[in-house]
Amino acid sequence: MANLPNVNMSAAETKALTTTPDAETQTSVITKAIMDAFTTLKPADDAATDAATEATGVRERVMGEMALLSAEQDWSADHITDASKGAVEAWKKHTGANIVSTSLAQFAVELRRAMHPSARDYVVDAIANSRDQWEQSSKSEDHPLRKAFAKRYHMVAGSKGILQAHIDADMPAPKAGTPDKRIATDHGDASDPYAIAGAKQQADKADPKAAARMIAKLVKALQAIETEFPVPAIGQMISFAAALDATTLANAKNAKMQELHRAAKAKPAPAVTRTPKVSQPALDEVIEDLVSE
Repeated sequence: MANLPNVNMSAAETKALTTTPDAETQTSVITKAIMDAFTTLKPADDAATDAATEATGVRERVMGEMALLSAEQDWSADHITDASKGAVEAWKKHTGANIVSTSLAQFAVELRRAMHPSARDYVVDAIANSRDQWEQSSKSEDHPLRKAFAKRYHMVAGSKGILQAHIDADMPAPKAGTPDKRIATDHGDASDPYAIAGAKQQADKADPKAAARMIAKLVKALQAIETEFPVPAIGQMISFAAALDATTLANAKNAKMQELHRAAKAKPAPAVTRTPKVSQPALDEVIEDLVSE
């Protein structure tokens, strides 16, 4: 009598017989999907710019599609990261270009955020909500969202935007003495554009690159002033400010954090006031007196 197939297999037996793609295969699949997205964006005709509303709409549509594909095929964060880097290099070989446009390379990073397991389920809602919130914010005199983000698209896909906030929400807290660079610590805050805008402004204050960009703008402003008002002191200010690059600021920030950490460790522990012990007979007497009053 022939052996019948085992139709009541355990979960472990089922998993053992299920063919799963290896890391190389999954990375290759994701790489191809990203390159297809590059083709959709048509970088060669120079239409892929954040300034163009149509191009931004295409980017957001593609991000949503890639997020859905990532969820359906359960792509891992590590494979997505490897593929986003590999896609840029593969595109160079495909087009024969030594340099990939900044816009295209940036889009690869934005796609990585959209496909990330911690963010992919929120992409479609993030895009839709950002449009509503941006429009409401624009009706305010101070436009609070624009204070933090130059463009609505940056608020969604930028390095300190909503999608990155969702990724940060699943990241562990940093060790003591290490700056917490997370934009959000839970998905509720990550879904709130106003919370993200506030967090982004706070992060910019502690970001050496952001500070360096502000100083660079200051240098340009001072140079324009010096042209009209050639005061020697202005030239000295320009020289001092121009020397403050991101690396210099980062080193100063790290030194400050380390000093604060050392000071916190060296601070003596507060004195503990110990309650005097009371013998049980004495305690019984007190209770008896209270009851009898």
